[in-house]
Amino acid sequence: MRRTKVGPTPNDGAVWFPVKAGSLYRLDQRTDAVTGPFALTAGNPFVVSGYDNRLWIADFGGTDTIVVDPTRLSSR
Repeated sequence: MRRTKVGPTPNDGAVWFPVKAGSLYRLDQRTDAVTGPFALTAGNPFVVSGYDNRLWIADFGGTDTIVVDPTRLSSR
């Protein structure tokens, strides 16, 4: 595996990634711990971007965009 640093993460040392089923997972960059799933209101989430301490998530069809405060998420 090859690692490349691209800069600081916008959300407290975590990488967030969506899954097709409509959930979101958090990967802690320091410990490699994965938490989730966190339910989303968008079906088939595709893109996650962090800005202003929020996660911006678009669905695959490009029809929905939701903004999530990661401090308010609770896993199932």
